Amino acid sequence: MPEQNGINERQRELFIRKSTRVAASYLKRAKELSELPEAAKPFFDVLENTYVNNVKEITRLENTSPSDFTRCEAELLHMADIQKPEDRKSIGTLCVMVPAELVYAAGAMPVRLCSGSYTAYSIGDDYIPRDACPLVKAVMGFGKIKALPVLDNCSLLVAPVTCDCKKKLAGVIGSVKNTVPLHVPPLKKDDADTEVFLKELYRLIPVLEKETGKQVTAKSLAEGINMVGNAQYEMSEFLKYRRLTPALMSGTQVMSVMNAYSYMPANLWAEQMHRLNEELKLRLSQGHFVSRKTSPVFS
Repeated sequence: MPEQNGINERQRELFIRKSTRVAASYLKRAKELSELPEAAKPFFDVLENTYVNNVKEITRLENTSPSDFTRCEAELLHMADIQKPEDRKSIGTLCVMVPAELVYAAGAMPVRLCSGSYTAYSIGDDYIPRDACPLVKAVMGFGKIKALPVLDNCSLLVAPVTCDCKKKLAGVIGSVKNTVPLHVPPLKKDDADTEVFLKELYRLIPVLEKETGKQVTAKSLAEGINMVGNAQYEMSEFLKYRRLTPALMSGTQVMSVMNAYSYMPANLWAEQMHRLNEELKLRLSQGHFVSRKTSPVFS
């Protein structure tokens, strides 16, 4: 049986099948919780395209006989890459410490790749030391199996080194994907710590420029900062509605909306989040809640 990076085709097929079905199941349940705001649906579309293409057809097949599902399933389990301009490269980031503003300024699309997949973890466990955290093992599993387009199509990974496990990951995953470590100081209280991180960012800039073929300028950096800043503002407004009791939206749906940020250009995510905030504002004025007053409060 042919192998790729130590993974045979049968393992890869089973991995795709399980990962896709798990993602389809979670997204289906999240959408069915309470009343999903209309403006939140595009975020779910992004997640479905990223982790389980043809999710509606798979959901329909789950109600058919096992033989029919197995026969048709292989044609459906094809995950898609993120939606972005064809001339824009994807830069994978393995933690929030990588400034998305810099990636946008270099003419690329940042894609956050921290993973929580147990299926991927079980594969990464064979390549990462036993005492490493599940997140690191899951990322390594996706890197080895080569079944997730959002990771496979990244031309470069930036791995912040925040612990020994992340340091190990930056070294090991470099065997399957071009990876650059970004050393992050443990503290930011002193000017010396800030200087260390700034030097790392200045070291990262020419790496990004070489990868994209575009130069980071004051203008492009300002555009990147404004783009991310607008997204952060809409997020802050969204969290204000999220803290209200009774709730205007299910917590599981909230997490899905927030996670979609990792796979959308920041400007498009901010535009759609603004629409969602307007819809939640309308729900509040109409007293349209999805929970009781006795529900737990999240601050």
